[in-house]
Amino acid sequence: MSTVNVNARLEPWMVQELDKEAKDLCTSRGAVIRMVIKHHVKEKYQKAGFNFERVKHLIGSVETGVSDLAQNHKKYLDEVFKGDK
Repeated sequence: MSTVNVNARLEPWMVQELDKEAKDLCTSRGAVIRMVIKHHVKEKYQKAGFNFERVKHLIGSVETGVSDLAQNHKKYLDEVFKGDK
C-alpha cells in the first residue's frame, strides 16, 4: 500500500489532545490521525445510508482484532494493509 504525506496546521489545544491520545494508546500521532479519519469516513458512509462493511476494503480496515496493536502498530498495520493493493 502506498501512502501520501499530508501536512496540517493544528491549533495548540489540538496538538495537546493528539499527543495525549497517542500517549494513552502507546502509538504515534500519525496512527491516531489515521484512526480518527477512518472513524469519520465510516460515520459518513453510515449517515449516507451506505453499508460500510461493503466498502471498507476500498478505504482500509477499521478494526484488526489484534489486542496489542498499540505496542506493535507498525507491524500490524503492515500486515493489515499488505493485501489492500
